[in-house]
Amino acid sequence: MDATLEHRLELYSAMPDADQSVIAWVTDAIERLECQGYPSTDATLGMLVSHLVAALSRARRGEPITDFSAEAVLDEVVDQHPDSYQDAQELAVSANEVLAVEITETETRLIALHLAAASLLPPTSDDTDACQAPAKQSQPHGAGEGMK
Repeated sequence: MDATLEHRLELYSAMPDADQSVIAWVTDAIERLECQGYPSTDATLGMLVSHLVAALSRARRGEPITDFSAEAVLDEVVDQHPDSYQDAQELAVSANEVLAVEITETETRLIALHLAAASLLPPTSDDTDACQAPAKQSQPHGAGEGMK
């Protein structure tokens, strides 16, 4: 994770109404995605971090997104990037298990959009020593092992 992405997470954590369990989960999720080969820079995953913090906060308040005006775009992402969609589904399951929030199918598909965009770029580092599970050797997405 690059310094700018870490700083983004620190800014969210320092907000007065920040849910620290959400910030911790998002930080862990980004680290797991990095281990799966996603490039973890602010340029590649910064918007995903922002989306996850907002989506999880909305879900905790009982205000999830259930409808999106550009469903056709999300359909295309799911069709063309099934691995990113699978990784997004695993993130949604993990959020449910760890944070006791339900991530809607629309939110899951929006997360897949972010992951698909990030997967188009090469990994930023071959150093996966800090990863608990081995990184994928092929494409940077995952059928995520251990997304909990």
